[in-house]
Amino acid sequence: PGRDVRVQAALLLVRLLGLDHPESGALLAAAAAEAEGVPALAAAVRQERAVRALHHADHTAGLAELAAAEREAAAADDPDLLVEVLAVRAPIELSSDPAHGLALLERGRRLSAGRPLTGAAVFVRQGLAVAHLRTGAVGRALAEVDALRAEVERAGRTEDLCTVLYVAASVYERAGRCAESYAFGRAAYELRERIEPAPGPARVLGGAAELNAGTVERAADLLDAAILAAASDQDREWLAYAHGLRGRVDLLRGTPAAAVGHFRQARQLLRRLQFDDPALFLLDADLAEALALTGEGGAAAEAIADGRERARRLGREVVLLGLDRAEAVLAAVDGDPRSAADALRATIPERHPYPLEIARARLALGRLERRARRRAAARSELREAADRYARAGCTPWLRHTEAALAELDPAEPDPTPVQRDILGLVRGGATNREIAASLHLSVKAVEANLTRLYRQFGVRGRGELVRAADPAARQGGDQCALRTIRTSAPTGR
Repeated sequence: PGRDVRVQAALLLVRLLGLDHPESGALLAAAAAEAEGVPALAAAVRQERAVRALHHADHTAGLAELAAAEREAAAADDPDLLVEVLAVRAPIELSSDPAHGLALLERGRRLSAGRPLTGAAVFVRQGLAVAHLRTGAVGRALAEVDALRAEVERAGRTEDLCTVLYVAASVYERAGRCAESYAFGRAAYELRERIEPAPGPARVLGGAAELNAGTVERAADLLDAAILAAASDQDREWLAYAHGLRGRVDLLRGTPAAAVGHFRQARQLLRRLQFDDPALFLLDADLAEALALTGEGGAAAEAIADGRERARRLGREVVLLGLDRAEAVLAAVDGDPRSAADALRATIPERHPYPLEIARARLALGRLERRARRRAAARSELREAADRYARAGCTPWLRHTEAALAELDPAEPDPTPVQRDILGLVRGGATNREIAASLHLSVKAVEANLTRLYRQFGVRGRGELVRAADPAARQGGDQCALRTIRTSAPTGR
């Protein structure tokens, strides 16, 4: 008999029918008529209308409904309801107007402070962590998500814990703490597998965890299953993430053409959802790099330009190093790898909010140096990348980098006994004529051997050769790097 009961029943039926059921419209219209004049009920109906508009990518109508719902909830003087509306509205605003989105999240947090923990309050708090993460304020994101996870666990809110663990895994990955990200991702995967009817999201989380500190093979299996499940459920958001992560699997496997297909699918789906924030998924640089490696230079340049424009518009400087990396790869494919390597080296900072971005840049720089035939520089950059991946506990990318080092080393034979003697004399400052007399060689033979040594070590003169070929530096550095790689990698789980 009470219209509040009738409205809530209608909304429940709408949710049970699903977002695309043809009877939903009539039920919502009936609920709106019943709710007229009662702000709390009108806000609930408008919020449901907004969810459906956003699902169908009508962001203009969705935001208009949310703005009206916010006014109704404020008129009803219902803080919990207002937080629910803000929890839906803030992530949308965050993608187009980050400052406004952050302000909405902060408002939601203030409204929920001191009140019993609700699903909407949890969503607002984890939204704050994500907002900080996208600006590069990783420390604030870590503090927010750690505090929220502890509160949700104490409250025993199992469904909310699924999402909080997912956010925690993302934050710890960007913080360069892959072993912890793996643990949170695996926990989210296992929990969602048990309690959610749709398997797609759980498998995406499992695949993401494997890419942090597991195996490429297991990641591929989980993400292939996630793509099938999300496509079957018409879940475009999780399908986009599954394709994007699957593209990274192909990069690790050295199959950029396959990666391009997955990255393009991910980009298309994210654009249909109007998810324009380049810090949401760090897709642009990987897509552009894969396009460059497969000979699609024009498309790669367009992807880089598009990523830079959105980064500038939304203040996402954190993504620029990745775009610099992709631009250098493109420049090396189209022109001079030496110039490309030099340009990339100049852009790599000592520190970055996302430490793995530096590791990716060093890895790319090592490959560029190899293309430029500067083998000593290539080895140095690849070792630096391996060391960074080892410290982060990122085993798939560590193995990938070690494989690149293994490909580099066999192609460079050890100096012959004569060449080692020449190196020793060069180190002592002897001229070519003095070396020839000492070793009973012709001057031309000395020059020919030096030319081979320059090529072998990727250098252009005696000074560089002495530094690159120094036995203590080479052998000690090799052993130190190997010890770091072997002892820093996380154990299997």
